[in-house]
Amino acid sequence: MGAANIRVHPHWPDRYVDLLNDAFSLRKVVVLHGHQRMIMERLDLSQREHGLLKGALARFTEIDPNLPWFNALRFAPADEEEVRHIQIPHNLRPNYMSLFFTFHINEHLLIFEHRGAGNSYLSPKMALAYFVELFSDEALSEKYGPIAVSMVADKDQLDAIIGIPHLKKLRIYVKRPNPDDLSGYDAFWEDKLVRQGATSIEVSYEAEGNESIRPDEETRQLAEVATRNGEIDASGFDAQGNRIKRSTSEHPTLEPLRYDPENTTHEQAFRSAAFSLVRRIMSGIL
Repeated sequence: MGAANIRVHPHWPDRYVDLLNDAFSLRKVVVLHGHQRMIMERLDLSQREHGLLKGALARFTEIDPNLPWFNALRFAPADEEEVRHIQIPHNLRPNYMSLFFTFHINEHLLIFEHRGAGNSYLSPKMALAYFVELFSDEALSEKYGPIAVSMVADKDQLDAIIGIPHLKKLRIYVKRPNPDDLSGYDAFWEDKLVRQGATSIEVSYEAEGNESIRPDEETRQLAEVATRNGEIDASGFDAQGNRIKRSTSEHPTLEPLRYDPENTTHEQAFRSAAFSLVRRIMSGIL
C-alpha cells in the first residue's frame, strides 16, 4: 500500500467528500505513460458518516487501431486481409487491472494498492501523476480552488536524507498543510503561510568550501512537515568522499500486507490494513 495526502482550503470534511464524488463523476481517463491509462472505476459513499470512502482504480491499455499490426506467427507485418478481420468493440480495453483505494475523510489521506491481486500494479509516481492530473481538471479547480496532492514519504528516511555526513545542498518544499488533525509543526507552518498570504514555502541551503550544512531544530521541523506535504532533496558527500544525492520522492511510504485468503478476502484485508496505516501516519510513526 501507498499513501497520498490530499488538501483543499477551506478544508471541511464535506468538501473532501464532494471533491472525490465530483472527480468520480467526471469519468476522466488519465494518461499514465505510453498507452497506459487510468480511471476511477468505483466510488462508494455508504460509509461517509464513519469518515470513509471506498473505491477502485482501473488501469488498462489504450490501443490505436490505426497503427500497424504485427503477425507473431509469421514474424512479419500483418497484411491488409489479416487486419480487415480484426474487430475490437469500441468500448473494450485490454490489460485491465483493478486496484482498491480508501479515502479517510478527516485525515484527508488516500491509501491505494501498490501491488494488488494478480499482476495489478501502481507505483507511487504513477499514483501521484494520476491524482494531480485528475484534480487539475478545470471543473474541479474552479469549484475547489488549488488541490494539492503529495505522496507521504517514508519518515524513517528523513534522518538519512538530512543527515548526509557532509551536507552541501538542502532543499525543502512544503505545500500548505491542513492542521485540523495534526498538531504542532503542521499547525505552526500552516499559520505562518496563511499570515503571509502564501500557499507554499521553499527553503534552500548551500554550503561553500569545506563547510557542511547543520540543520537546526526549525529546519528539521519543516523537513518533517515536508514528508507529508511536500518534498526534500539533499546532496553532499559521505565519510569516504563519495557524492550522495537523496530525495523523499525516492522513498514514498510503502506498507507490505500479508493475509490468509482462507480467512479473509483480498478487499477486507486491504481495508483493515489501510486503517492501520492511516493511524501510523497520523501518530507520526511513519
